[in-house]
Amino acid sequence: MTEGVFHDFNLSVIAKQAEKVLSKYIDEKNLKVKPWDEKICEEFSHVSLDDLLFNDYFLGFMLKKEFVYTGAIDTIYEIWDLYKKGNLKHVVLLWAIGGGKTTVNALLQWLQWYDLVTLAYDFRNTLKLLIRKPICQIQMSKDETKARRVTFESIYPLFQCPFNRDYFPPDPRTRSRIEITRNSTTIFPGTGVAASAQGYDIFGACLDEAATMRVVQDSKYGETSAGKYDTAFDVWNEIDQRVSSRFSDKSGMIVMISQRKSGNEFVENFAKRIESGKIERGYVKKLAFWDCVGWNNKKFFPSGDKIYMNTKNYQIIDNPKEVKELEKRKMENGKNSQYLSTM
Repeated sequence: MTEGVFHDFNLSVIAKQAEKVLSKYIDEKNLKVKPWDEKICEEFSHVSLDDLLFNDYFLGFMLKKEFVYTGAIDTIYEIWDLYKKGNLKHVVLLWAIGGGKTTVNALLQWLQWYDLVTLAYDFRNTLKLLIRKPICQIQMSKDETKARRVTFESIYPLFQCPFNRDYFPPDPRTRSRIEITRNSTTIFPGTGVAASAQGYDIFGACLDEAATMRVVQDSKYGETSAGKYDTAFDVWNEIDQRVSSRFSDKSGMIVMISQRKSGNEFVENFAKRIESGKIERGYVKKLAFWDCVGWNNKKFFPSGDKIYMNTKNYQIIDNPKEVKELEKRKMENGKNSQYLSTM
């Protein structure tokens, strides 16, 4: 038997049997976990995004549609449509402060995880990966403290939904990350530097407040240009290489989220390259605060009355013909010179 044949046999037969034995052992040790097999996995793989978000069995147990910003939900639907079609890997969201960035970050982390575990019952074999080695999603931020805060305050609660409790509960003994022992998947907070992604099979990642990551002038590393070290670029580059080498075109997403007008050269240029088509399988969404919360949000627009204002000269637009024309156009990415405001 040649070495190559033995390698294929090892992955397809021995490792597969070991996976079943270990999974059965884990299930028996945790009597509260329901059976998970090919048929059940297939059924859950067809759940709609609307149900994943708002059905009480999934994220609807804590995510109520009437309380979620319109811009955030619309963005999730746009992203998920492209992702499920295989047309998305890189996402850049540049939103106003208070626009729901952290919520979107958490939802995308959970949705990517769900898509991975329902890809196939034996998803590691489908992805041609070594058996039982953890498949990870990494949550990055400006530093480890902030990454941990997002991981455990925003993402972890989503893994308490009834679906997770029934089939894939997080290991309560693990305090440093969200670890799903049953299928060896993990979401862990990074330290804010590229080295924290090394040594893992990274399926997907979110870089929260990417544009606030440190930029060092006159650095000996010189990662983005002569004499400049940009942490956001370094982290993105490390993650992108690992995602691409392990999963190729079957990977999750690399999401960079930050406030608008951040001033970070790498993040802004990366967004421009996606918009110009130089980077394929990319998506950019820029939203002003009002676009994030939605114009029908009674919390911010209690009266429901609106006016139009030209933000270049701060003049109210009251010409009926102009107003009628503006009413027909959607506000796209916060780029229009006219914004709605409450009276």
